[in-house]
Amino acid sequence: SMALVEQLLDTYPEAVFERAPAQLLRAQCAGALGRTADALDGYRAALAAERAFPNLRTGAYQGFALFVAELGRADLFAEA
Repeated sequence: SMALVEQLLDTYPEAVFERAPAQLLRAQCAGALGRTADALDGYRAALAAERAFPNLRTGAYQGFALFVAELGRADLFAEA
């Protein structure tokens, strides 16, 4: 599924309303695969896409906070 998400992001860069959900899915997939750095990047990208379009909400902020808490990354608590 990571390949499909990356293909979506690469093939349709103008699809701004799909960007946040796709980045969230990328973060979730990467987290499930143990790719922590990629997961954190995905959550940050999803949150950035939500900030660019305030009416678009995916729940990325909750997922990011939970992911950081599960990792026990105290250095990221303020960001999450």
